[in-house]
Amino acid sequence: MVKKAILVISLGLLFTVLPTGVSLSSNASAAATQPTYIAVKGDNLYRIAIRFGTTVEKLKNANNLESDLILAGQVLIIPDDSIPTPSPPSLSLQAVVAGSKLFTRAYPPTVSRGGTVRREIPSGTTASASETTGQLVDWQTVNSLFPKGGTATLQDVDTGLRFQIYRLFGTNHADCEPLTATDTAIMKKIYGGHWSWNRRAVLLLINGQVIAASMNGMPHGSEEIMDNNFPGQFCLHFLNSRTHGTNRVDPDHQAMVRKAAGL
Repeated sequence: MVKKAILVISLGLLFTVLPTGVSLSSNASAAATQPTYIAVKGDNLYRIAIRFGTTVEKLKNANNLESDLILAGQVLIIPDDSIPTPSPPSLSLQAVVAGSKLFTRAYPPTVSRGGTVRREIPSGTTASASETTGQLVDWQTVNSLFPKGGTATLQDVDTGLRFQIYRLFGTNHADCEPLTATDTAIMKKIYGGHWSWNRRAVLLLINGQVIAASMNGMPHGSEEIMDNNFPGQFCLHFLNSRTHGTNRVDPDHQAMVRKAAGL
């Protein structure tokens, strides 16, 4: 009777169905030849991508994931072009967020071979004389320089305040989120303490370049970062970028882009 019970339990475990897009065994054979990471409770693809200097999209492609869902204990292949940057043993990943002193020590300014910026300039600092205007760069070029899943620094032209941002997606322009709750607070301060659809001239600082851009300050749509106090995303426009809904160039955004370029 005991043997039958053990057999039934074993069969039940064998045929447990995982959520769509999740596999615990698909990467087993690759573990010996490629860098891997075992997910722990509380992990998500965004945090793992930041830790290893890659992007969410590359992690999903390397692991044949159809969704962003991962499970504790799941073995993930780290893309070959990533630059592993392990956290100090005494620090948790949450403790070394952008703009903090721990982050500065643990993650010096680094750009992965895939183009992902782990850190540009600490949040909350103000502009120097050489960073008050940016270059006019066409959206199609910026789309490659600032890939989905990448992070960068955004600087408000009028106030000089800077904060870190994360790019979710976007085909006609970049849909972004503040990287941390601290960055959200800085962004809200730029808007006078109230979210607004008003366009503002900003500078994107990435890979040593300063690019003229325009943002709005209204949280909307979906989000990936759940602990940044920003319930959604905001739009970031560049030269010749378009809106998603109408597929047209927004003249107000383009005016702010030109202001950011000093024109």
